Amino acid sequence: ANALAAAGNNIIYAGGADGLISINLTSGEVDEYLLPWPSQIVGRIAVGSSGEIWVSNDADRLATFDGATWTPINTPFEGTIRAVEVDAATGMWWVGVGLAQDSGLVATYDGAWNTVQPFTAEVTTLTLDNSGQLWAGTWGEGIHLLQSNGEWTNFSLNEGLASRYVVSAAETDDAVWFGTAPTGSSGSVS
Repeated sequence: ANALAAAGNNIIYAGGADGLISINLTSGEVDEYLLPWPSQIVGRIAVGSSGEIWVSNDADRLATFDGATWTPINTPFEGTIRAVEVDAATGMWWVGVGLAQDSGLVATYDGAWNTVQPFTAEVTTLTLDNSGQLWAGTWGEGIHLLQSNGEWTNFSLNEGLASRYVVSAAETDDAVWFGTAPTGSSGSVS
């Protein structure tokens, strides 16, 4: 699977090269879903505060699913959606994008798109910590933290990150963890 998301009620969504499924962990029931675009490849999955599922493909397509109907979301950028994250408190959707020439951006969606920050590296992962601060992992610039005052702070090798190439992120009650991919090795957790 390229992507996993827990939807509550013991339901897990999984997506990859063959499409999207949900797995009921209590009953073992598996449901398959036909995506609203020709390619059935799933790139990322996120679950919204109302239980809706947000799915991106392996390019620039994004759609929501309410359990019965898909709603495609037109994106204003030409790039690959690498990360999708929702702020449950505000309902704001965050999207990390890889653009051409090794650049990227973070954008928000609340019915309209807003580019929050362009980067000179692809944005590979996003996560919100328990205080609502957004962390953006990049391919070559390490980690960027959007603080509550709107300023971005960069963390890289000098701050103890194992590599500037960030591939994943996860938050716990008191920390944010990052998976990195140093050149020539299998990766590490910082």
